[in-house]
Amino acid sequence: MRGYRGEITSIVNMKKIRIVVMGLLLPLLNYSQSGTAKPIMSALAPGALVPRNMIGTLLKQQLSGNKVQPVEGKAIILDFFSVYCGTCIKKLPEMNALQEQYGSAVQILVVTNDEPALLREYMQRLQALKQNKLPILQSTEAIKLAFPHVYIPHLVWIDPKGRVSAITDAATVTSERITSWLKGEQLQWPFKRDLLDFDRKLPFAINPAMKSMPRYASYLTDSIAGVGAYRSQEDLADGLHKRYCYINGNVRDLYLFALRFILTENRILANDVVKARLDNRYCYELILPKLHKDSIRQALMFQDLNSRLGLRAYVSNRTVNCRILRAIPEADALLKQATADSIVVTDDNAIRIKKAAIGLLVYQLNQKGPVLFDETSLKGKYSIAIPLESIHDLDVLNKALLPYGLHITEEERTIPMLVIDQANTF
Repeated sequence: MRGYRGEITSIVNMKKIRIVVMGLLLPLLNYSQSGTAKPIMSALAPGALVPRNMIGTLLKQQLSGNKVQPVEGKAIILDFFSVYCGTCIKKLPEMNALQEQYGSAVQILVVTNDEPALLREYMQRLQALKQNKLPILQSTEAIKLAFPHVYIPHLVWIDPKGRVSAITDAATVTSERITSWLKGEQLQWPFKRDLLDFDRKLPFAINPAMKSMPRYASYLTDSIAGVGAYRSQEDLADGLHKRYCYINGNVRDLYLFALRFILTENRILANDVVKARLDNRYCYELILPKLHKDSIRQALMFQDLNSRLGLRAYVSNRTVNCRILRAIPEADALLKQATADSIVVTDDNAIRIKKAAIGLLVYQLNQKGPVLFDETSLKGKYSIAIPLESIHDLDVLNKALLPYGLHITEEERTIPMLVIDQANTF
């Protein structure tokens, strides 16, 4: 039984080997109905192994007449080139000097898609091409599939073991980097990746090449009928971006949204002409990378709203008449008694808090009336009700606050205000 088991194991192992071999070959071969093998090589990224025959076939596509040295076991730099590329031509003498410096340790191969006749024409016209000693090779279909690109110079670094070390632009090719590369040192490679599917005719918002790129996008339109007012800030599903959205918000809402509502509506200064526009409603959206500081988001929102609404809004310290909420020494006891007695009214004609901090009352009063600051130093949770009609009449308001030991005075204070003017016209 042991002998049979050994034979069975050998058969299984041979099957595994065949499966592994086929698994390696299938990505490279596509069999047509006629049985002819066709290469379907996909793009090679850093770390990928370059098939030996790919470079061997390329070396046979000699256009310049310059001698090609054997490249087996040698570091290779593929320099994709065109006679129409000024940067490529300007870089060519430097590439020749680097080849001379490193000799047999590196082979620089110039690869082009230019027609042979065009190349020969320019070799007669351009001094850099006349003096060039590097092999210029006609690109093959396999090379085009393995190293797709749009813009040149485009450099592919292949180490002596045949693996792609990096894909870069021309600025990366320096003597210092080549020396470090040949020593096997760990390098930070700037990766050059051209967007092959970028369509210049499509708007960025729907361009397929832009989906994976960090982006800034904003949108402003008139209000949408049949949709209620709504605002939100949320991460997008790609994990890279954040979306700030306000649907059917008036001009005041949009600017205060940009400020994250650290100021209230009663801290807006505007002349009569501008005030007439503050109730106009719009829909606004901003999308930007998540990593940005909030100050950049705020600046972008203000820039959008100012430029598109024809306004000039900014935050500035101004001296204005304010209300100050203060408390008598017995206020805490009076407020606790009021809370215990549950005197809070439940009709809709009052501003009220129920077992909440005094700051909530101040917040609600700021939504309805002049600017109000809390200087009571009260720390407890209380229940208070203030008739709504008393908000603007200070005497009536103080009568409503008297049972709680609270009162309001008016004083001038210099505070941050949101100033909205008309935009300057030229």
